[in-house]
This record gives sequence, C-alpha cells and structure tokens, in this order.
Amino acid sequence: MAGNSGASIMLQPFPKATEYAIDTSAEEQLEWITGFILGIRQIRGEMDIPPGKQLKVLLQDPAATDRSKLEQHRLFVQKLSRLESVEILEPGTEPPTSATALLGSMKILVPMAGLIDVAAEQSRLQKQLERAHSDLQKISAKLDNESFMARAPEAVVAKERARKTDLLQEIAQLEEQVAKLDSLV
Repeated sequence: MAGNSGASIMLQPFPKATEYAIDTSAEEQLEWITGFILGIRQIRGEMDIPPGKQLKVLLQDPAATDRSKLEQHRLFVQKLSRLESVEILEPGTEPPTSATALLGSMKILVPMAGLIDVAAEQSRLQKQLERAHSDLQKISAKLDNESFMARAPEAVVAKERARKTDLLQEIAQLEEQVAKLDSLV
C-alpha cells in the first residue's frame, strides 16, 4: 500500500495543510491568468459577444512581468479565453477603438470593429467609471477619517492608499476610453 503500513486508507489521518509548502510564485501566476481570462469574459458578457467567437486581443502598456507571464501562459489564456491571437502594442502606438479591461497597469483591448455597439460600450464604460468614482469616494472618506487613521493597522492604511492610487489610475484610463468613444459619435 504505497509504503504505508496501515490497514486501509480510511484509517489514515487526514493530511494537514501545513505539511505542504506554499508556492507564492505559482499563486501569483495563477492569479494573473485568472485576471486575464476574467477581463476577456467581462468584455464578452457586457458586449454580448458570443463565448465561442474567436477574438483578436491587443495588450497595451504591459509591464515586463506581464510580458513574461504572457509568454509562459499564452496557450492557457488563448484556449481558455477563446482567442484567435494576442498581440502586444508597441509603446506610442495608438490602438483602434476597443473594449477595455484592466489587469494591473496593462490594458487588455478587444478591437470593436464589427463586434459591438458603440453606445453599449459607452454605457459600460460609464458604469465602470461611476463604480470607480464611488469606490474612490469611500476610500478617500476612510483615509480622511482621523479615527480610522488612528486605529487602523499600518498595513491596512497602506493597502487603502495603494487602492486609492490604483483607482485614480483606473479612472484616468476609463476617462480616456470614454473620450475616444465620444470622438466616434
């Protein structure tokens, strides 16, 4: 019985989670893959793009780590997201009008030509913008609250400040996308 001397596996103790090493690198890789796929699925869902339709995807402003993860996991993201291709835009290249999802500082772009309704995309981006502004308002209220700042652990305060920075970046990117769509109408 595979080196165990017990009578049956049913009588063996249940394995403990502490017996296994935590692989933070693997968790980070999987989180990136999941974020990428969820971004594509979000665009598909909000734009009513059929799940089986092969899409061309462009990546704008990927960090070196994003490029590395893409090369490592290209097969996974293409198969699981049903992508025809994934291309990285060169810095300074103006992307076509696209539906956008954010993964960190990287933009995942699905060109809209022939895929979606411009008015629907404007509505989607406007909802995201309103949600981001609402979240920013809540975080700013927390950070302006003296009681919260005095009682909260430094790690929590640092996390809230980082989230505020991320939201400001997201809002700027969403406003840029809205402006591009407004120019099409």
